[in-house]
Amino acid sequence: MRYAICYVSTVSKDVEEREIKEILNYSEEYNNDHDIRGVLLYAGGNFFEILEGEKPEVGEVYENIKKDPRHNNIIQIVGKNISRGAFDGFKAEMVNDQNKCDYELVEEYMEQVEGLDHQTQEVVKQILEVFIDTR
Repeated sequence: MRYAICYVSTVSKDVEEREIKEILNYSEEYNNDHDIRGVLLYAGGNFFEILEGEKPEVGEVYENIKKDPRHNNIIQIVGKNISRGAFDGFKAEMVNDQNKCDYELVEEYMEQVEGLDHQTQEVVKQILEVFIDTR
């Protein structure tokens, strides 16, 4: 059974942009290598992440995130079994002024969420819209 976790967190104040880029790159590489799918976005001092895969692997990644001093105020939004995955792979990006208004970027993430059950879709879409600041 596949499992999905979605959370938001605040980046510690002493973390520099270089480190954030390293986190994004490492997460994308590690998760793709370990069949963990989803998305990690960074914007305005916060992370938004959806992890989906086999429950033990997803749980281990999430536990490591909770222990990581670069993350503060971690709020888990979703943690549930899923019948099918929503994502084709794992992607990590920094959302900035140049791409936050990019309709194709927003559309890509919204389409990926379509594989989740309806209730979870709605929650994740609302948070994703606010996080990317598309309103």
